[in-house]
Amino acid sequence: MGLLDALADEDFRRGTGRGLRDAANRGIVGGLLGAPVDLTAGVVNAGLMGGGVLGHELGLLGADQMPQPITAPVGGSEWLGQKMQDAGMVSPERQPLAEFLASMAGPGAAVKGARGMSMAADALPALMPSRGSLPSLVGQFGAIDPKGKARLLSDLQGGTSSGRYRLGDVTEGQGKGLDALFGREAASRDVYMTDDAYRHLVERRLIDQGFSPEDVALFTEQAMAKRARPNLDPSKGGQFPALLNSGVSDPVSGRTFDARMPLKSTDDGYEVRSVVPEGLRGRNNKAPKR
Repeated sequence: MGLLDALADEDFRRGTGRGLRDAANRGIVGGLLGAPVDLTAGVVNAGLMGGGVLGHELGLLGADQMPQPITAPVGGSEWLGQKMQDAGMVSPERQPLAEFLASMAGPGAAVKGARGMSMAADALPALMPSRGSLPSLVGQFGAIDPKGKARLLSDLQGGTSSGRYRLGDVTEGQGKGLDALFGREAASRDVYMTDDAYRHLVERRLIDQGFSPEDVALFTEQAMAKRARPNLDPSKGGQFPALLNSGVSDPVSGRTFDARMPLKSTDDGYEVRSVVPEGLRGRNNKAPKR
């Protein structure tokens, strides 16, 4: 059906007129009156969702504890639109694009800002990962995991390894660099602590050099920082690809050193071989050993 035929069709005209009326009522009237509430809800939702992501990153919130955004607050544009629908002023059929365009054409910058904040807040749940995909999203950030660091410190303080566990991950860029050095692509960007690595840290760092468990946990965190770069150790004949964070500071002595973490590529990511504070003498004045 062409444009002229459509305009001559009574049902088309009736439907188009109803759609324009609905869009105007919901987008302009509802948007104008509900703007203050929408703006407040948008600000609150942005804080809720941002805090939820941060809380999950810090290990304070589980995937099923993520906050949910406020939807259709009392007095907001959606709430008013529902009241107009209940009163027969608008039809139940929604036209999001037309309503948005109507709100943008309405008077007052407050309407546009409030509607934009509300729409952005409503979009956040779709942008947030599902419960099952949260770990993979976290894995893209790169760095030691707070839970992994706490477990490493607990093991070093207790004198017993708790087995193999995820220590953290590397960034996408670090992973690509490591894969090039290893000559193979890792299945994930996860980094794992193992019994062998734990024993090496105890023998070399705690016993030989006299570093404390807190020292070693900090060296590990520094070696896994986002600024660390993939590197090959020439003193080992170019073997043992590693993460190397140069020019980090020792809070005890005030000296700078290079935090190195030699790794091995495994079927499920990378495993730690050791952590070496290169250029930093031990607390018992012994130079760090590999």
